[in-house]
Amino acid sequence: NFIKKFESNLYIFTKFPILGLLIVSIIGIFIRLIFLDTELPIRQDANAYFWYAIDMSILKQFPFSAHANDGWPIFLSFFFSIFNFDNYLDYTILQRIITIVISVITIIPIYFLAKKFVSKEASILAGALLIFEPHIIQNSLQGLTEPLYIFLITLSLVFFLTNDIRFRYLSFAIIALSTIVRAEGITMLIIMSITFFILQKRDKEIIKKYVVAILIFGLIFGTMMFIKIESSGIENSAIGFMANVGAGFIIDSDNIPNSESELWEISFLDIKDGGWTLTKKLGQTLIPYFAFFLPFGIILLLQDRTKNNFFLLFLITVYLITLIRIFVLVQDLRLILVLYPIFSIISIITIEHLTSKIEIKKICLILIMGGILILSWFTLYSTIESEYEKEVTTFANYMVNNVKVSNN
Repeated sequence: NFIKKFESNLYIFTKFPILGLLIVSIIGIFIRLIFLDTELPIRQDANAYFWYAIDMSILKQFPFSAHANDGWPIFLSFFFSIFNFDNYLDYTILQRIITIVISVITIIPIYFLAKKFVSKEASILAGALLIFEPHIIQNSLQGLTEPLYIFLITLSLVFFLTNDIRFRYLSFAIIALSTIVRAEGITMLIIMSITFFILQKRDKEIIKKYVVAILIFGLIFGTMMFIKIESSGIENSAIGFMANVGAGFIIDSDNIPNSESELWEISFLDIKDGGWTLTKKLGQTLIPYFAFFLPFGIILLLQDRTKNNFFLLFLITVYLITLIRIFVLVQDLRLILVLYPIFSIISIITIEHLTSKIEIKKICLILIMGGILILSWFTLYSTIESEYEKEVTTFANYMVNNVKVSNN
């Protein structure tokens, strides 16, 4: 009786889903702050974005840039211009705090996206699946582009899977913004363009509507490319974009084929290695909990052939195919992270199917959320090596201050 009474009292999360989303968000921020080591500096790509944002906040104009992913540092420069810190490290902490916040508020679009497939209470759990995912948490601590990119892609999917053409137009505008944040967003444009025709194949004005959608994309993205050409020159702008596009063509003298026959050879002989590498990396990233739910969820999607289900499967398939070529050259987990919102949706479809006939469904969902939280915490605790990172930083500082060199 107590269990059933407790189950009935949980209706509050269905009536006021914002309460459940708020609880999950607070836990998500709390976990990230625990594992955030403010003594460690940012590095590599995050450092490049930092200097771009600092330059823009000081110069009040677009600085020179030879890479494509300018959307994130442009967004970041707005916050840098508000705050006035005395040292470099404080700005990098702010950069990482912003990515943490963006990563957590992605629970809002993922909730509305999940509602198109499952119940309200299950949609809250879908948000938890994404917010508690250890790879997502680790990435959000590094000050990189992915949190903003994932947020924009998820938001665009919410608007795209509506029946209102105005919201679909808005989704193309958001995809343009995501492409400015990460050039791989162009892959999402291709996927959404194909699906646009499939979902509205009976509409006699489909061509007219698509032209409007692509013009919206072109206006936003084209404006940014024009600004890049003005600030960095056409050569650097083109190379930066093509080097990061989802097709995987890395601009590097060691990787440029010498002839058309060699290009043909690289494209087909390496596809096996690229596919195998991608498969292994994808399998590793499904740990700790997507590996349990995702395979069965895909089977459920194949059995229930609705338009939305088709879109999820089509999106995953096409995006993974585009990754095969790039994984021949670069095995980067960050390229897969944008699929995690989709993994969360498919996983929650599995969970709702398994709990649909249980009388205490809400209690089961809460217990599953608790189990997910424990798995995530254990994974983070066993993989984040703060002490090692501190030793590396100490060694690097010693080298800079004590070792003389005669070249760069």
